[in-house]
Amino acid sequence: MTSQLEVQEIPTGSCKTLRLADNSNYLASVTVTNALLEITPPGASCPVVFEVEKDFSKTVNSASLNISPTQSYNDLVPLPDGPYEIKYSINPNLKVYVEYTLFRNCRLVDKYAGAICSLFNDRSKISHKEFDRRRKDLIWIKEVIDASKYIAEECGDIDAAMALYNEASILLLKTKTQC
Repeated sequence: MTSQLEVQEIPTGSCKTLRLADNSNYLASVTVTNALLEITPPGASCPVVFEVEKDFSKTVNSASLNISPTQSYNDLVPLPDGPYEIKYSINPNLKVYVEYTLFRNCRLVDKYAGAICSLFNDRSKISHKEFDRRRKDLIWIKEVIDASKYIAEECGDIDAAMALYNEASILLLKTKTQC
């Protein structure tokens, strides 16, 4: 029997950061050594490797993922949406590891939240029928956004996930409810 490795995404409330935490079940007899967290951002061909400790909580950003150089938090750019390949391994790293695709959609969800805010700000200015139509459109868009994440992470179909992501993005652009 071996340790059961697991990594969990922890929401940070910012599209500038991604937080991953160790949620593994380690054998009591195992001393964890050479723990490595590898993150390959969308479009990158090589992972960025971080040395971590057992029970880690690691927050990364555009600078630490080599997406953009920066001197301060205010200079960070939002992380790109799309598939992030995550690998966590411990010694012996070629045998004890877990790999995930994490499909990030933070920027699209922020646009969706803006559309929701706009709809409810306009609520008293539009007819009930118009409000209901726009609300139903936004419910559908949220379902497509959620489906993109599920299709990538649960079904492993990145192409289908990106198609859904792009569909949701286009639908949001077509709405007249953005802030």
